[in-house]
Amino acid sequence: MVKYARPALLALLVIFGIWYGFYALSPQWARILNWQLTDSDDITRTLEVRAWLDGQGFYDRMLHRSNPPFGGELHWSRLSDAPLALVELILRPFFGAQQAEIIGVFFTPLLLGLVFTYCAYLASKPLYNGRYNLLIALFVVVFFRALGVNFAPGRVDHHGLQLISFALFLYGITSNDKKGGIIAGIALAASLTIGLEMLLLEIIGVLWLVLMWALNSKERAVSTQYFGVSLFISIIVGLLINVAPYEIYQSANERLSIAQAAPIAIGALLLAIVARVAAQRTIKIRLVALFIIALPVIGIATQFPILLKPLYWQVSPTLYKYWFIDIGETFPLLKMGINKQIILGGFSVLVLIAGAFKAAHLAKNTDTKFYNFLLLIVMLLVCVVMTFWFQARVNLQAAGLATIISIAILSEAVDRLPKKSAILLCVIVNPFVPEWALNLAREMHVPFHSSIPVFKVAAFGGSKCYSKPNYATLNSLPKGLVANNIAIGSYVLINTHHDVITTPFHRDMGRDYLFNIYLSDDETAQNLIKQRGINYLVYCGSAMELRRIAEYSPNSFMAHVLYGKAPNYLEKVPDNSGSDLVIYRVK
Repeated sequence: MVKYARPALLALLVIFGIWYGFYALSPQWARILNWQLTDSDDITRTLEVRAWLDGQGFYDRMLHRSNPPFGGELHWSRLSDAPLALVELILRPFFGAQQAEIIGVFFTPLLLGLVFTYCAYLASKPLYNGRYNLLIALFVVVFFRALGVNFAPGRVDHHGLQLISFALFLYGITSNDKKGGIIAGIALAASLTIGLEMLLLEIIGVLWLVLMWALNSKERAVSTQYFGVSLFISIIVGLLINVAPYEIYQSANERLSIAQAAPIAIGALLLAIVARVAAQRTIKIRLVALFIIALPVIGIATQFPILLKPLYWQVSPTLYKYWFIDIGETFPLLKMGINKQIILGGFSVLVLIAGAFKAAHLAKNTDTKFYNFLLLIVMLLVCVVMTFWFQARVNLQAAGLATIISIAILSEAVDRLPKKSAILLCVIVNPFVPEWALNLAREMHVPFHSSIPVFKVAAFGGSKCYSKPNYATLNSLPKGLVANNIAIGSYVLINTHHDVITTPFHRDMGRDYLFNIYLSDDETAQNLIKQRGINYLVYCGSAMELRRIAEYSPNSFMAHVLYGKAPNYLEKVPDNSGSDLVIYRVK
């Protein structure tokens, strides 16, 4: 009977793949053809890779069609561009550049999803290495909606890569061997090269690693040494990927730069040395050695004052007041309404509860497995608390951790628990439960109101502004410079031949000039428009900053336009396409 089990399982997976392809993925293809991606970050990633493959320099990550002639600066890494660029390069000889781009945008996140599935499987093995880990990993990744959105077709932003590198980092530090140390160092450096979203959890992971070495140096000396050496080499490589040699001394606080790489490299090298020479010393001496390592690391970090600046310090008070304050992911999840709390946080909370019971059971025998489990549970607790009470965007980290922990819990339940208990646990702890809870709440007429501040003024139009057909009229006009509301900047660039004043990125300084126009009186706005050579004013009626302008600055140029009192130097362009874009030509 056993010899037929695997072919039958393979057949079921093939059938599932065919179903998933036709019924779940096929609608996404039409969406990508119209560039209806998850958000503007994905659009901009596509534009950045397009420019790179068409000859733009490796270190030139400017959007030159934004805020010309200065360009819109992006703080992203070429490491994040690499998967999409590689897929497109493979496809170009067969399909041409245009079709290769569309196919690449569709398939790259799916491929990364498969990679993450395997990495999550690896990370779950130090917690519990069972027969069904890989199968359960595939099940959770496919059906956990809060996680799956990061690997959906078109999601070519860097979040999927962050989850992959973080899962490999966890696998490396909990494996406690030479290979694990090398993988952990490379994965940590890769994660930091891509972005700093995982930094807090990675600090917790490194602290756990060195503490485990201090408590049990004989067993952990090799993995700690190789982790230090691997991280030392990899973080230097990451710095060279992100920063041109002639800009190596320029520091930043929202991306990997010399300000982060220098203290990390010194700390990693010293850790490798101490892990070797102090392995046979007492615990007290090892702890003192770790304290001594921390001194030069802190000393070097203090030489970079930019590290003390808040993230996105380039955001001006004006931009914060009129736009940044309304970005949804910056709100705590508790303010977003019960429906989003259930979908985004429900499964993570279930896994946290189940994991806490499992950790309590393992505490009876404090072995390596217990400490591995405890590390991930503490990390998940931190993420869940931050998601609900700080910012909903931390849900990304929570989803990755919940996936890894749930794989171990469910796999062990299937392997070891009595049949009825295993079924009951799997029914309670699975990614469908939040969906069931949401449907039950709807049937019980639970109000889904959020406590996020609402606008005091009505919208000035709909939201049909994020699809290729919506830009047909604008694209038919002679090429020019568009003064646009912030959110549609990337969409104008990918769907038309026009240039734009700004895109939704904190380093794109065109937004400051845009607000100077928006908030001026009509005459001053005319002078500013003339100075920059702006040809069109284009906006989406549902734009956040426009509603705020109408609320806070009702006598401004943009408020007059919104209320149908546009000055006579603007001429409205008729649009019968059904788009909600409003287009004015500058006379």
